[in-house]
This record gives sequence, structure tokens and C-alpha cells, in this order.
Amino acid sequence: MLSHRSALEFKPTLSGHIFLTYSNTKKVELPGIVISFLKGTGPIEGDNPIAGNLYVSQLERALLENLQVSKRIGPDSKTIALPQIEEKLEAVIRVHGEDGLNKLRDKARKIAAELNLLIEFERLNKIISSLLTTNSPKGLKSPLAMARALRAPYDPARLQLFEILFRELQQKEFPYYPDKKKFLNHFETLHFLKAIFQTISKEQFLN
Repeated sequence: MLSHRSALEFKPTLSGHIFLTYSNTKKVELPGIVISFLKGTGPIEGDNPIAGNLYVSQLERALLENLQVSKRIGPDSKTIALPQIEEKLEAVIRVHGEDGLNKLRDKARKIAAELNLLIEFERLNKIISSLLTTNSPKGLKSPLAMARALRAPYDPARLQLFEILFRELQQKEFPYYPDKKKFLNHFETLHFLKAIFQTISKEQFLN
């Protein structure tokens, strides 16, 4: 079963590692890739079939797996970094709202009890509580998660688009047109553009 970081990334790591949960622990080295089999429980209800007998950990299980202690760090580790986990959880609340994140937590609690991942669930619960502002944000590592916990969330995808727009506009030359209109609705577009660039400045400050 595709698990741990491979269940979230769906591709080999930079060092060519793929991680699967299996009936025993072993490592198979192939040209350009290393398949690491980790002993653990096979598919449970909610895990998703990919092809044939190959499954992938459902999101809640994958998050718990990635909160396990790993002896290695970086591209050889079976787990992604903590800031990446925080950002995946922040994306859940951004798309599905607080109810969506609470549902994820409830489902993860059941999976943790079934797979004996209770310590990992406590870590997950602490991150979720911080994002929902029911716990201190001090332990968070990701600037994006910190902004959410401090009630100043932002959409990183939109920020990138605005940054591209800003750079493109800065590199262009535009003719000067005197402002001859005096009606109030004339300033509506101006206010919209000012709001955009004020948002850009705010997000750069948060980062």
C-alpha cells in the first residue's frame, strides 16, 4: 500500500525513494528508484485502490503516518516536514472550512485507534486546534499556518498570481492619460486596484 509521504506526494522523492506499507520491512533498489517496504497494517476502510491490489492511504491515515518519528530527514525520510503537514491542513480549512477540518480530525481519531497511532493523533490534534485558534499557535512552523492561527489567512495561489501581475506591470511603460472624470463611480476601479496591491504588501509582510 502506498503510504507515508508517498501517499501525499504520489511521486518518488528527490533521492528516488518510494514508501509502501507491506507485511514486512525490506528495501528493493531498482535503476533510479528505491522502494522501501515498511511493515504495517494493510488497507482499511476508506483507503483508496489505485491499480490491482495496490492501495493508497486515505488523507487522514497519511497525515498520521507522516507524523510518525523518522530516523532520517530530508528526501530519504518516510515523512514530509512538519510545515508541509501544517500547510496541507490549512488547505483543508481554506477549501472546506472549519467543519471540514473537524470532520478530518474525527475521522483521524477513529483511524488512530484502529492502527495504534494515538501519539501521532495527539500531534495532529494539536496542529488542528492551533489552526482553529483553540490552542496556542506557538508550535506552528509554517508562515501560512501561522497566519491562519492569527486570524489573518491568505490564499498562496492568489498571492503568486498577484505577484506575477505586479512584476509584469512594473516592467511595462504606459502612456499618461489625464484624469478628466469627476464622478464618484469613476474611482471604483481605482479602489479595487489599491485593495489588490495592499493585499500583496500584507501577504509579503506575513511571509
